[in-house]
Amino acid sequence: MVKKRDLKQQEIFQQRKEIEILKMCQHSNVIRLHDYFECSEKYYIVMEYLAGKDLYEYIEKRDFSLKEDRVKELGYQIAKAL
Repeated sequence: MVKKRDLKQQEIFQQRKEIEILKMCQHSNVIRLHDYFECSEKYYIVMEYLAGKDLYEYIEKRDFSLKEDRVKELGYQIAKAL
């Protein structure tokens, strides 16, 4: 849930663009957008549940030190999604 009143006009535009992009993405390495609802005060975004966090926090949790094989796996997944 995103409150519109906390967003600037440019951020509202960017939020809508991101929603449109996610609606088109159908890939196992990209979080899935199931649906979204918009009213005058808020966006309600229904997305796939992921237990983990984002890539930055994943790397940070490991003190920014990953084995080369893991870096290759992650790089491959990112490239495949793109």
